[in-house]
Parts: sequence; structure tokens; C-alpha cells
Amino acid sequence: MLNGDRLLDAAVRELAEVGPAAFTLAGAADRAGASAATYIKRFGSRHGVFLALNRRWADGVIIGIESAVATRHGIDRVREAVLWGVPEMDVAAHAANNLAVFALDLTHSDMRAILGEGWMAQHQKVTELLTEVMSDGLLATAPEPDQAARMLIALVEGTRIAWCVHPEGSLERLIRSHVDALLGTWK
Repeated sequence: MLNGDRLLDAAVRELAEVGPAAFTLAGAADRAGASAATYIKRFGSRHGVFLALNRRWADGVIIGIESAVATRHGIDRVREAVLWGVPEMDVAAHAANNLAVFALDLTHSDMRAILGEGWMAQHQKVTELLTEVMSDGLLATAPEPDQAARMLIALVEGTRIAWCVHPEGSLERLIRSHVDALLGTWK
């Protein structure tokens, strides 16, 4: 039997390629080398797959951010924390589908709740990193860490949405330049 991560990885690839409207368990199963029945047995339904994908993302936020910042110092830790996950989205051919998946998530209260957990975890971790950086005397003109974290996350998410609508160049480079510009004003 295939493990859950392999099934979810195949579902992510299928969603990126075809979007949530055309997503089928059979399509994901073909990518995983499994059957649609395997997905049904493991996740119960298409909606169950989407819930599992959101849960996996939310559960991985803190670990992912900590890994991204582990070898960084000072302001670089903040930058890499807010950029965590962006490189995986930097595929113009999949941009509209990624945005469509997000829109679908927002239409279901259970999926939206899980996204909320992940974003709260991200906000908490970025706030902690900003608090550390500010206590070291860096980012002297930044607002309070909580507000600064909200501003940085909003900048990243807003840029991601705009890029999905009109994907030109590299999403990661674009977001990195916007984050650096904002952090630069706070030095």
C-alpha cells in the first residue's frame, strides 16, 4: 500500500496541472501509480484529499520555517521565514491553478479553519523572529513585531495573488525584492 505522503504528493501535482475544478481521484491515482479506490480508502473523498493537503501544510509550517531559518542570522531569518514555501509556487504554468485551489479552500469552512491554523502558526513564528531581531537593535523603525509580521505576510500573500493573475518573471525574486524593500525601510 502507498503511504499517505506519496498519495498527497501526487494530488498536489495533479492539482497544479489541472486545477481543482478538473481534479479527480483517478487523475491523482494515475500519478501515484495507485487506484482511485486507494484514495477513497485512505481519505474518504475528494474533499477528504483537500482536507489532508491543508492539514499537512498547516502541520508543516513551523518545522518548515525553522528549517528555512536554521542557518540564517539577523534580518535574514525574518526574510527567509516569510519566504518559506514561495519557491514551490514559482511555476507560472501552475499559477492560476494554485490560486484556484486557494479560492476553493476559502469556500469551505473546514478547509479555511485549517488554513487559519497554518497562518496563525506562521504569524506567531515570524513575530517571534521579529522580536529577536528588534531586541538586537535591528529594524529600529519597524512597527511592533505583531504588526510588522502581519505586514510582511500580507505583502507576500498579496504579491503571490497578483503574480498568479499575471505571472511574469520569478515569483520568488519578486517577493524577495518587495520584502527587502520593506525591511530596508525599517532599518
